[in-house]
Amino acid sequence: MAQPIAWGGLALALLYLNILSFGVIMTAYLVYRDMSLTSIGIWRGVSSLIGLLGTLAYHISTTHTTLRVTGLWSIIFQFMCLTLSYISLFLRDGAQKYSLALLIGGVCASRVGLWVFDITIRQMMQEEVPESVRGVVGGVQQSLPHPSRHG
Repeated sequence: MAQPIAWGGLALALLYLNILSFGVIMTAYLVYRDMSLTSIGIWRGVSSLIGLLGTLAYHISTTHTTLRVTGLWSIIFQFMCLTLSYISLFLRDGAQKYSLALLIGGVCASRVGLWVFDITIRQMMQEEVPESVRGVVGGVQQSLPHPSRHG
């Protein structure tokens, strides 16, 4: 934790620990909720495309603000989107369509915040971590979420 960006790197690693993505656990849950594999595949693709918008949002944000402000708004945006997904888990069975719409919509939209935050932290690591230890710091940051990868 000696590097100035250590907490940001830890936050990024923790973001990749969550299961709110279109991985194996989410797919199994959606199949359990009677969603077809075709629909799940389409939403996985949509989620990926929306995530790519994060690179555009990053570029626009960094031309108008600092990296720290960009990182801050992106993590807040992701938290707000994933809050919608969390709320969806408490809707009653009669509202299954709304529940799934909130879950999928929140996860898809959160990809923008995730990718902007990811790019921001990586850029900050390039700028703030001395070159002599950059590989070690980056390696540790990359290895943190790997023991719990779900797919």
